Amino acid sequence: MDATSANLELSRDDFVANLAASRLLAPDELDQFLAKHPGANALGLANALLTSGILNDYQFDAISQGRAAELRIGNYDVLGRLGAGGMGTVFKARHRRMKRVVALKVLSAALCKDEAFVRRFQREVETIARLGHPNIVMAYDADEADVGHFLVMEFVDGQDLVAFVSKHGPAGVAEAAGCII
Repeated sequence: MDATSANLELSRDDFVANLAASRLLAPDELDQFLAKHPGANALGLANALLTSGILNDYQFDAISQGRAAELRIGNYDVLGRLGAGGMGTVFKARHRRMKRVVALKVLSAALCKDEAFVRRFQREVETIARLGHPNIVMAYDADEADVGHFLVMEFVDGQDLVAFVSKHGPAGVAEAAGCII
């Protein structure tokens, strides 16, 4: 994505304030970046961040729309949204220190207020933590942050079964059995 294709109506100061609020860059890193681009307006800064790979499209959209707080969950930088379900949203994220890319399942804010759902989520966390199999994603951690309860899981790059069926149609018996196995 190029920032020129987005509707960036922020001033330089507002864009920098949102970027700082995201905490994607340490204060000294932000200062160094801004020193390299002293005359750039918000659009120029955005393009430099995107082309250098410091920000991705998802992060740029969140920062330009004033949703910078959504880009940090615990020790993880959110890279994108993978999907949502009945209990919450799953994000692709990267651990700040380890640089490991993971999937973060975040319990929805409304459900965090319901003790029954919090207990159900906790049971899911405990169940997945006990599982160990090459065909089951590993659970790395579980925690609570400003967004609520979350589960940190192994990120598996690829397409889910729903997307596959949507694209290719229902699978035959042999192919379906192969997916399950």
